[in-house]
Amino acid sequence: MYEGFAIDLAEADKAASDPEGSLPTAVRMYRVPISSLAVYADFARPGKFDATDRLQAVYAGWSDVIAQRQARACDVMDANAQALRDIIALYRRVDGRG
Repeated sequence: MYEGFAIDLAEADKAASDPEGSLPTAVRMYRVPISSLAVYADFARPGKFDATDRLQAVYAGWSDVIAQRQARACDVMDANAQALRDIIALYRRVDGRG
């Protein structure tokens, strides 16, 4: 017979709220390189070289896409942390602890 599930609220709260918790730490780590990805490398060289010009344009586009995806992933992890905090608050209210 199914008897529900158990959750360790303290551990879940730590994961979502503590600055050293898994979600805040992951968001911090993933946000660090975003600004670097959005900065384009300039392949300085004498004269004109079409292949390098094309590569530079492709690289700039690729960097933008990766930076946008990484920023979106951070937003999603932040939203998950907030949802987990909301769930924890609900459980504590139901248990009379919140």
